[in-house]
Amino acid sequence: MYGVLVIPNFFLQAQLRTQPELWKLPVVLLEEASKGNKDRGKARILQATKAALNAGVDLGMTATQGQARCGELQVLYRSSEDEETAEAMLLDRIDLWTPDFEATAPGVCTLDLLGNGEARRSPERLGKKMVRLFAEHGLQAQVGFASHPGVALLAARQASPVLVVGAVGMEEVAFLNQLPVQALMPSADLQEVLRLWGVSTLGQLRALPASELVERLGPEVMALIESTQSRRRRLLKLVRPPSLFLQQMEFEHPVETLEPLLFVIRRMLETLAARLAAVHLMAGEIYLTLGFEDETTHERNFRVPDPSREVDLLFRILHTYLENFTAETPMVLLALEAMPSRALAHQFELFESSLRDPNRFSETLARLEALLGEDRVGTPEPLATHRPDAFVMKPFQEISRTDQSRRRPKKPTPLEAARQAAADTIRLGLPLRRFRPPERITVMTEKQGPIAILSGQVQGPVTQQRGPWLLSGEWWHDALWAFKEWDVQLEDGGVYRIAEVEKNQWILVGAYG
Repeated sequence: MYGVLVIPNFFLQAQLRTQPELWKLPVVLLEEASKGNKDRGKARILQATKAALNAGVDLGMTATQGQARCGELQVLYRSSEDEETAEAMLLDRIDLWTPDFEATAPGVCTLDLLGNGEARRSPERLGKKMVRLFAEHGLQAQVGFASHPGVALLAARQASPVLVVGAVGMEEVAFLNQLPVQALMPSADLQEVLRLWGVSTLGQLRALPASELVERLGPEVMALIESTQSRRRRLLKLVRPPSLFLQQMEFEHPVETLEPLLFVIRRMLETLAARLAAVHLMAGEIYLTLGFEDETTHERNFRVPDPSREVDLLFRILHTYLENFTAETPMVLLALEAMPSRALAHQFELFESSLRDPNRFSETLARLEALLGEDRVGTPEPLATHRPDAFVMKPFQEISRTDQSRRRPKKPTPLEAARQAAADTIRLGLPLRRFRPPERITVMTEKQGPIAILSGQVQGPVTQQRGPWLLSGEWWHDALWAFKEWDVQLEDGGVYRIAEVEKNQWILVGAYG
């Protein structure tokens, strides 16, 4: 069984629900939504109270024409804020009777009452409950029940205030046959043609040959007839409000230690995991909010590399962070919000692999960040400069790589082998192992060249030197850098690279070999 709840003149009721005294007065609602329109005098009347209609005001008139017929006519303009508030309240209350309902139109809801026992036993009593509930909120409702959503909508528009069509109420065929054609809300042109033909009820319209109706009046008339046939069932576009996976607690006594906080966090995660499992979702991100006695808050977002709802995994992520977190004042508020996500599906090539456990790897990175600092863990990315060791640390992102070792290497041609041998000959030389950070040293110079290293981890007279090589860059802003480099060999045979970064200021860059 289906039920349809209709709020007649919904736009007008949305405003008058807070001003019920205006219902007894001649009041009209104009179709425009703004008072600032230059042509507001030409705006048409969209809805009106009974007092206004009894005074000779018709829908579709301009405000000027309506005031000419009724000097006491009051004019209102549509308010999107009032309409949104009334619509939200309507959808919120409908959820009391069934979770499966459709917002068919503004002020119109279609309910699937298959699982509602009261609807099967006494739909009329259920309809009266609905009417009374919305009357308490200042809305006059009409409710119709039928085995087909289209018929239930027609019943709701004809109800006063409840009408049941079907097994326990008026027979469906009799109801439809005596229904006025205007109840189907046809276009003005079609309605005028049917009036000239003398067709005033749906029964008279359905008695005419369908093929000839379509040939003369077009497909609109057939769509109107089929919307009332029980054999044509349509799927409802169910309203599913966004789920908020949020757990929040205000502590009666301020929390100063980690143990009670972790206990509460685990209970919250268990609740969130159960709610996620109920809708077959995973936690892709976790938002942690901590409130303190001094009215300050701390927020942190944790991304779950491989979305999951395992409580132990999510708990370890938070525990790793909180065990190194310190606060100046005790905590009085804790909130956890899980952002839902679908489980990730990986499609790899034959020899392609990924991390075995992305979440455990992320937990290891979090522990390293806690020990070393966030700016010291990640993937190094070179900067667009020639300055040595110029790079920044970016958050680690997994890059799947193909295992090339399992593929048989291609045998090079003789020409390719000769070119590779020549390139290897050119590249021959000692590798430079840089010291990070470079060590400050004292150097004795003669004729602007080093002749001895006097301090540092390596010392001694210079037996050979090559240089200087001048390097500079970024002269166009404050990060200007320039220095001279030498390769030197000491008396003990060690080969090193040193550099003069400023006048008489030297560093040991690295060692060869």
